[in-house]
Amino acid sequence: MIHCIEPRIYNPILKNKKPSHDDFILHYHDNKILLIKSGENYSIPLVDEVAGVTDISKYMHYLFSIDDRSYYCLLQEKLMLADGFIMEEFSPCMSVIPDYQVFAALTGSQLYRWLRSRRYCGFCKSKMVESSKEHALICTSCGQTEYPKICPVVIVAIINNDKLLMSRYADGIYDKYALIAGYVEIGETLEDCVRRETLEEVGLAVKNIRYYKSQPWGQSDIEMVGFVAELDGEDIIKLGDELSEAGWFSRDEVNDYNPCFGLGQELMKDFSEGKI
Repeated sequence: MIHCIEPRIYNPILKNKKPSHDDFILHYHDNKILLIKSGENYSIPLVDEVAGVTDISKYMHYLFSIDDRSYYCLLQEKLMLADGFIMEEFSPCMSVIPDYQVFAALTGSQLYRWLRSRRYCGFCKSKMVESSKEHALICTSCGQTEYPKICPVVIVAIINNDKLLMSRYADGIYDKYALIAGYVEIGETLEDCVRRETLEEVGLAVKNIRYYKSQPWGQSDIEMVGFVAELDGEDIIKLGDELSEAGWFSRDEVNDYNPCFGLGQELMKDFSEGKI
C-alpha cells in the first residue's frame, strides 16, 4: 500500500527548523503538484532548486520528515515556473516518482488543504496562526485551536464460507469492485459502524468482526480502518441507494485488485490468496 514506505521512517512531529538545501518542497494547485522534469524522469524539487528561481522564505511551512529529509509546503498562490518545472496531476497510483514520494505528496496535500481552509477562526472570524509546538492553528483573538482534519472510515471484507462480498458503487469515478466501507458517525464505535454500513448497503448482518490493519489516505483526509467479518444469517443481498450491484465471489473470481495501493485491494488480494 502507498503508506508502506519501509525501510524509510515517517516522522509527523512538528519541528522548528530552518530548511536545508537538500530538503524537499511540496507545492500544490488545482490537484496538481510541482515537479521537476528531466527527460523522462520526474522528481519532487529540493529547497535549493525552487529558491534559486523565486523568493520562497516567507511562504514555507514545515510538514514532516522521512528519514533525515524534511518536507516543506510552499503556500504561494502563483509561482513563476522556470524551465524544467511542471505542475503535474497526481493520484495514489502516480508512477512518475518513487512510492515513498507519492506517500509524501499525498500526506502533504492533506496538510496543505487544512492550512488553506483554516486561515480564519470559525468561531470569531479572527486570523489563525500556526502553533510552534504541534500541528495546530490557534486563533489570535479567542484562542480557539484547530487540528488537522482526520475522518475515520471502516472497510470490511465480509466472508461467507469460502466467498467474499464485493460491490460496485452507483455513482463516482471508481468503477471496479470494492468492499463495503463508510464513514464513522459521532458516538459510534468502529465495530458498530461495520454493522450499520453492512446493513444499510447490502441488508446483511455480520459477526466475528476482527481488526485487520489501518491506512492513512491523505487525498481525502481519511484514516481507513480495515476489518474482516463473517456473514451472520441469510446471504440474500438487498441493495441500498449507494450501490449498483453486489455479490458473493469465490477466491478464483477475486482478481481485480491491481494496482494494490489501497487497503481494500490488499484485503481482496489476501482473500484471493487464502490468507483470510
